[in-house]
Amino acid sequence: MPPINPTPGSTAPISASYWWTWALCFALLLTPALVMAVFRRSRRAAAGYAVTATVLGGLLAAAFISVDLGGFAPS
Repeated sequence: MPPINPTPGSTAPISASYWWTWALCFALLLTPALVMAVFRRSRRAAAGYAVTATVLGGLLAAAFISVDLGGFAPS
């Protein structure tokens, strides 16, 4: 067997459309907060939803992007 080269290879460039789809998903996730913020009685709930959706959505997106770009298992 040939020896394994320990230096990591270069990654392929990621297309802009990949990031635009994530931005679209993020915008759609926050749309209910924008709609609720229009009405005075639901502004506090809208702020809570926006914070919660941003934090949880960001964590889930980071996990999925990590798997997308890095693979499921270490190489």
